[in-house]
Amino acid sequence: PCPPSSARRPSPKTTPRPPALPLFVPPSAKSNMKVICNALSWTCLSGVPDKPNLQLALQAVSESPAQQYCVLFRDDIAKKFRAIYNVDTETSKLIRIFGKGPKIILPPMIATLYKYDSGSRSFSKIPTLTFSLAVDGITIKNELWRKAGVFPC
Repeated sequence: PCPPSSARRPSPKTTPRPPALPLFVPPSAKSNMKVICNALSWTCLSGVPDKPNLQLALQAVSESPAQQYCVLFRDDIAKKFRAIYNVDTETSKLIRIFGKGPKIILPPMIATLYKYDSGSRSFSKIPTLTFSLAVDGITIKNELWRKAGVFPC
């Protein structure tokens, strides 16, 4: 004889349910603030003579409400630190928060893009001209630098 039908079917209490997966997960606001702070401390403004500027730069970054930051360098060869910028992700504008350089940098003004490698503590060139959230440093075109410190924008 066959067992009763209730014995053949597992009861609803013993059947494991698959975990509920959310259909929509809001994107998290990704920030490169720690990466920029490390770059400032170990590469851009390292050393005793730059300590006052380092403290002011770190304070400017910590007080800024932005999620994304970018470092401006003078040129490709020496990569001398000039300024820190907030990145406005909606308009792709860079707005200066500390240092010397143009108040606003637009994408056509950018010459080279860099990514900071915290392992080797150096900035490496990114072979692209499209600004993205992976960019930690930039240089602008040489004609935008002025000897007297006056910028065209």
